Amino acid sequence: MKRTHILQLIVFILLCTASGINAQNWVKLNAGAPIPSNAVIGGLENNMTLYVARGKFNGTWHPGKTWAGAGKCNFGWGNAEKAATDYEVLTAPQGYFTWVTPSGNTLPANVFPGGTDGNLTTCPCQGKVANGSWHPGKTWAGAGRCNVGYGGKEVVCTEYKVLVTSGTPPPNTTTGPDPSPSTTSPSAVGAKMMPFVNDGTKTVTIYKTSATAKGPKVTDITNQGTVNIPVKIGDQFLVEIDGRTDLHPKVFITDLDKGGIIIHGNLPVVEYKSAGPITYEVPDYYPNLVGIDLTILNPRDLVSTINKAKIFEALDPANGVDYFHIGNKLVKYGFLYYGLSTASGSSSVDMSYGFNAFSSSYSGSVGADFPLPKGMSGSLNVGFNNFSNEEKSSTSVYTYTREQKQVFGVDVDPMEARLDSKFKLDVLQVNSVQDAKNIIIPKYGTHYPKTIIYGGDRSAYMIMTSDQYSKVKGYGVDVKASVSKSALQKNGSKENFNSKGKSTGSSDSYASSNVGSGSLSFAYEQNEEARSVLESTKSKYRQVGGTGGFDNSWEVSEGDAAPVGVTLGLISDLIDIKIFKDATTAAQLAPKKAYIEQAIKEYLQGMASVSEPPAVPVVYSVEMSTFKVVKANDDGNRGLKGRVDAYFQVGNNAAVQLTPWVVANYYDPWSAMCFCPDHGDHQFSSLGGKKVYFTQVPESNGALAPIKLNVSAYYSEFDDNLADNSDNLYGSTGLFDIGNMQEGATITKEFYAYHDGNPGWNSILVKFKVTRLPSDFSDLVSNNGF
Repeated sequence: MKRTHILQLIVFILLCTASGINAQNWVKLNAGAPIPSNAVIGGLENNMTLYVARGKFNGTWHPGKTWAGAGKCNFGWGNAEKAATDYEVLTAPQGYFTWVTPSGNTLPANVFPGGTDGNLTTCPCQGKVANGSWHPGKTWAGAGRCNVGYGGKEVVCTEYKVLVTSGTPPPNTTTGPDPSPSTTSPSAVGAKMMPFVNDGTKTVTIYKTSATAKGPKVTDITNQGTVNIPVKIGDQFLVEIDGRTDLHPKVFITDLDKGGIIIHGNLPVVEYKSAGPITYEVPDYYPNLVGIDLTILNPRDLVSTINKAKIFEALDPANGVDYFHIGNKLVKYGFLYYGLSTASGSSSVDMSYGFNAFSSSYSGSVGADFPLPKGMSGSLNVGFNNFSNEEKSSTSVYTYTREQKQVFGVDVDPMEARLDSKFKLDVLQVNSVQDAKNIIIPKYGTHYPKTIIYGGDRSAYMIMTSDQYSKVKGYGVDVKASVSKSALQKNGSKENFNSKGKSTGSSDSYASSNVGSGSLSFAYEQNEEARSVLESTKSKYRQVGGTGGFDNSWEVSEGDAAPVGVTLGLISDLIDIKIFKDATTAAQLAPKKAYIEQAIKEYLQGMASVSEPPAVPVVYSVEMSTFKVVKANDDGNRGLKGRVDAYFQVGNNAAVQLTPWVVANYYDPWSAMCFCPDHGDHQFSSLGGKKVYFTQVPESNGALAPIKLNVSAYYSEFDDNLADNSDNLYGSTGLFDIGNMQEGATITKEFYAYHDGNPGWNSILVKFKVTRLPSDFSDLVSNNGF
């Protein structure tokens, strides 16, 4: 039996790779791939961000530049600008790298290498070209310049900077504009030099400030420039852009170990969207901003159940400046947007036995994960309340299939994103566990979405009772083969929308007469009784996201994508001064965090927990093979009739009788004119035989009882010397255990049928096969996830 451990994570491993790393890394990009959000910025050209990259040329790597949508790395070589489509972009955590100006022709000891050219080790650099903009290129020890691919040529820039792997500049170097002594020396005990990096397109001015007044100017930072500023915990800074201090969020120093402070010297969104040749847009990822109540979360209807109040601040569509762009998308800083083009689950049909196994596996197929508060253990049954009481208590057989298309994903990094001001105010109102239950949980829920995958999902499941399942298996029907993905044809469904205007698709339940027009269809069954049982089952269907119905017209685009997968974090984990990013102190937040964490724990203890799924039904088959006359007296007649019966004994229950062979009238199984052993080793086929099936269903306690089998035979051989014209031969195997058979295993057994049960008289050797059929079911395990 296969074992699938839920929590999925195929897609989410890839997401983690895309969303961040612990140190620098060269990331290979394919055609059309977006620039990673943590790509190292190396310059700007006409409001277009240039990133540090390297291209492969003549078998070696050459540092250069790339940009959103380029699909290549441009670099200088041989007095010309070259372009390599085999290229990588440099990524790193914020603050890991610093651009510094070398002293003379000497490179700093901690300069970052990026490639080779002959026997030279080349390093990424940024050179200032004729129009005053900075472009990534390459340099090497003793060069005293940065070579840049620009305007079709290899341009030599003598004004240049190199990358070093430290937030603090090495000796004899400067960063950004020449700072005044008052801004480069620590101003107080406990201060630390912190790199302030302007990743925007405009020069910004930094002011030291307080909660009530704007303080003195600290420094200017040019676009893409870096200035080290002495800071200590509790310091506050205003950022001025074009004379305005109302655009950029105030900077609060809450963490001296932070690699640097990112400043966004950008045009406001409304101006930037129309400032250049590219038309920029702000993608809709509103569900990433709001809270989630785990007790009502429905993994099959995320679009309607991710519905609590905002926890994270949204990008101001007019005056926001704290954004970056990925392709033509403007994304608020702290969020990562990435395109996906994947489909899953479109060809498989799976089965579960009992509600617990079904709810874990059926919900789990979307791929989601959630943490629990400290002190809580076990697995919670997410989505449990979205099923009817009849379904929850059932031990039915569920057959299900799904198809999912993923269009894009959005991650949040709470350390970089900003919390919504109303959420922070509500947290500060919490002074007890009861306050948290009254203020936080009803409004914001228990969790926040760390990652949401957007796309479309359509799914269907069929329910049959364990009795129905036993019946169709008794007819030899392969249920998984009979229940298959059809053309998904469905007409006249009504579109539903949630409160945010997002399509929730359609949702309908069907009785058996409509099964053929939905997602599940039955293969044609010659056996009318089996077909009748299958047609008495029920099916349910659901579609979320995309356009089109249950047919091949279903398509999903960014505009109609809905949440189809989610990874969660605890709201209590957000109660941290590094995440609040304001004047709130750690002493203020510590009790609030404890109250909220305890309230969530008590609230979730009311959720249904996932019990261990019961053992699944096991199906056995018995099939007659051959019989052979071993001992007989020739009486000059021929003819045989009789039966072979299989008795399945489950626990202390009454035995169930099945008949794999029966012949009611005398017939001639051999070619000779006698009932005798002269036929040598010939094994006679069991004309009139058939394969019979027995389904063992788990007991009420969810376990399989011991099971044994007894096969018996009774033959009548025509004999005109007797008053009743027959000799009777009978025998049996006696009970033998079959419960320890492995899935898919077959055993062959034999026994003798003796004349009047006497081993010294005529005898027939009977052979038969017992098989434990491969399971229809997936044995899925839920481990605090689905």
